[in-house]
Amino acid sequence: MRRRNKNVSVRMTEEKKACRISFSKGINIISTRQEDGTDRGKSVIMRSIYYTLGAEAFFDKNFSKHTKVFVLKICINDNNYFIYRAGSLYKFFDDDKKLIFTTIKSKELAEKLAEYTGFAVQLPDRQENKLEITPPVFNYLLFFLDQDHYDCSKFTSFDKLGQYDKIKENILYYHLGVYNEEYYELIKRREGIDSEIFSFKKRNTLLEEMQNDIEDRMEDGCISLDEVSLHNEMQLKKEEYEEILMKLKKSKNNLLNLRNDLIDMETIFEQIESEESNTNNKLKKLNKHICPECGSPIEATIRQKSKKLVLKEDLISVKNQLQVHIAEARLLIEKEEE
Repeated sequence: MRRRNKNVSVRMTEEKKACRISFSKGINIISTRQEDGTDRGKSVIMRSIYYTLGAEAFFDKNFSKHTKVFVLKICINDNNYFIYRAGSLYKFFDDDKKLIFTTIKSKELAEKLAEYTGFAVQLPDRQENKLEITPPVFNYLLFFLDQDHYDCSKFTSFDKLGQYDKIKENILYYHLGVYNEEYYELIKRREGIDSEIFSFKKRNTLLEEMQNDIEDRMEDGCISLDEVSLHNEMQLKKEEYEEILMKLKKSKNNLLNLRNDLIDMETIFEQIESEESNTNNKLKKLNKHICPECGSPIEATIRQKSKKLVLKEDLISVKNQLQVHIAEARLLIEKEEE
């Protein structure tokens, strides 16, 4: 896999400003100069790149990442792609600006990117000690040292690394090629066998407990043999089932409401996309000095273009918010269905 960064853009939505830094093929050096010393923005550029790629970089306090949109153009195996990040929202586009996927979860971003790069660190989770693809930040730990935050051999250049235990050894072995695909395949096979053994032991324990309970009841005479006692026990079970049924009905209503909300948001999103497409068409006409309303030639287009560009920015902002809400709604639906 060959990957290189081609350019990174940072758009300040509140200030209506933007900055783009382009990179040449090979080694790129950003140096200081006598006039402003180290205050050239080198760290901001590096942090912006890794932040767009899914890491939580440490920006300065006066640099609010939540009010900015980051776009990184990358080349993977001679194919160009764009990664877009606004807050927790990620979008991945091909070279023709066609949307490939959207997500609000960095771990899902890592899984998707691995399909294109063939590269993804895997670590055992805390709960079941099973291997899983980590969030993207673990892919970059060896490649960036933040001058304000690194601490010798400790991985402190990025935030939010505490979800795994004892990461240093596993990270180093993965990046050095010791933990390769064959190793992970063997680990997964072992985990599958361990999971089957655990299931069999759990079932065996349950059956033994049931057997012991029945034997104890028979010895104590607790098993109902007359019709009245059996009826009373059945009534208790009926109440339990009715309670379960009520919970299922409540869950069904919640799912119905969530799906209706999702449909409403998706409908609004489609309407906004239609309006955005209409605005883009009008901008194309204005660029040719043609009135987008009547089709007649016009000379002065700056005022109309400014209004359309502001409208386009507003539509993009609303789309981003809707995409986050849509993704959150889908997660809630998945959780309720479980």
